[in-house]
Amino acid sequence: MQFHHSSQLRDAYPDLVAGVVLVDGITATTDVAGRTAGYLTEARRRLTAGGAESGFPEIQAWRRAYAAMGLRPTRYRCAAEALLRRLRLDGELPRVHPLVDLCNAISAAYAIPVAVLDLDRVDGDLTVQPAHGDEEYLSFAGDTEHPEPGEVTFVDSAGRAHAGGGRTGRAAGRQCGRAPRRC
Repeated sequence: MQFHHSSQLRDAYPDLVAGVVLVDGITATTDVAGRTAGYLTEARRRLTAGGAESGFPEIQAWRRAYAAMGLRPTRYRCAAEALLRRLRLDGELPRVHPLVDLCNAISAAYAIPVAVLDLDRVDGDLTVQPAHGDEEYLSFAGDTEHPEPGEVTFVDSAGRAHAGGGRTGRAAGRQCGRAPRRC
């Protein structure tokens, strides 16, 4: 499997930096509490020391990117900002799946969006690209939806969307029903 960003996104955002980490062996019963604790402590420290998440330099960068896409960044927050906001307001993050929990904690600590994808559910290559609108997105509720044309999403070779990132903002930072989760 190859992972890349479309040339359209690379041209529009030449400073884009992306990384990929491949993890194997984390099941729904893996205990990651010890690993997530340190990241959440760092996120809480930053929230206490630096005030609201909206002032973090990383979040400001994402807000500028969203604004450049025509989104209102206070209405459609990137995943990291949404997680930090939830952590600030609720004191905790919801538990989904150990790998998702770990990546959410990392996202909160470093104020960067982190997507978690189950490669067993990805067909062929994965491209981050503006949607055509005919891609299939499986919601956590099990409903099939279609991203809006132009919405930035992760699309596999079979035309299935695995995560959404923005343009219309409808799916800003959302994961799909094909992501790891408790069964």
